[in-house]
Amino acid sequence: MEISIAKIWHQEVFKIGIYFKYNVQKIAVVKALGGHFSKTHQCWYIDHTRESYSLLKKSFENITIK
Repeated sequence: MEISIAKIWHQEVFKIGIYFKYNVQKIAVVKALGGHFSKTHQCWYIDHTRESYSLLKKSFENITIK
């Protein structure tokens, strides 16, 4: 499963923005990691921490950093 990530400023803190085409399986994985959808940035996001990044790397095979 391929995704792109970027550091975004959301709700007054930095988050990891997660970008991908609509895919039910990817959404389920991101939700399991505590992800939420941002209408503003049109992406899913999780907290900007080392732990979150490590979980993303374990959950997705191919990650492109924007």
